Amino acid sequence: MKNKLIQFIMIKTTLKLLQILLLGAALCSSALAADSDAVQGKWKADKEFDGQKATFNLEIKADTFNFEMKGSDGATRFVLKGKIKLEKQGAFKTMTLHDIKGGESEADLNSIEDVRSFVFVTGWKSLTMAGNFDRERDNEEPNLTVYRKE
Repeated sequence: MKNKLIQFIMIKTTLKLLQILLLGAALCSSALAADSDAVQGKWKADKEFDGQKATFNLEIKADTFNFEMKGSDGATRFVLKGKIKLEKQGAFKTMTLHDIKGGESEADLNSIEDVRSFVFVTGWKSLTMAGNFDRERDNEEPNLTVYRKE
């Protein structure tokens, strides 16, 4: 009788733990889905490099991105295209860019052997991305870019 009671308590406890784990997984996946929805669309940021002004245009559709950097004269300096992956890493949300192709124009895209990861947060019509924390790169320091929804 005692063994059956212990077995019953163990099964009941295991089922409760399983429910909690499933609820946690469901909440995390719905949070990632909400983040995915929040980053979709066209974004724009104005930046300055060594006194030179530039505009970043970023478009995210489903799991792909298109990026264009324009100089102060409005001319395209370079274009990037690829795929994105959103993940939750502890308290942080990350956006990883992979399968990247880049060039001076859309007609001149070549595969880039690099993966870029950003910590990001979305706000009301804003997307804030912190980059170059994933690893050291020559001539690139960690940076913060705040995009505004177009």
